[in-house]
Amino acid sequence: TNPSFARQKHLDMQSMWKAPALPQNPVELFIGILSAGNHFAERMAVRKSWMQQKLVKSSKVVARFFVALHARTEVNVDLKKEADYFGDIVIVPYMDHYDLVVLKTVAICEYGVSTVA
Repeated sequence: TNPSFARQKHLDMQSMWKAPALPQNPVELFIGILSAGNHFAERMAVRKSWMQQKLVKSSKVVARFFVALHARTEVNVDLKKEADYFGDIVIVPYMDHYDLVVLKTVAICEYGVSTVA
């Protein structure tokens, strides 16, 4: 099994990694990141790397992970906790499957237009 699947081993629950709230002012760049429910380590690596860049942390940029539901309930429970804590995950309401990646892409576009714009 992939080591990134173990949430407790990979999530660094420090407030410094939390996403800022959506800005009141217009956003210049929205970044939608496709992710799988059990890719805890990969999301944490992104939070600790380029999401820490000054421009990305500015009020002009919004970055969010888009994640569909996982087949394993315990993964979804951990995912919801991660989403609630970090504030940078949008959980789309269907089971994750590669054939449905286009739906995640559409969700990114809809979020960008309806929530960020």
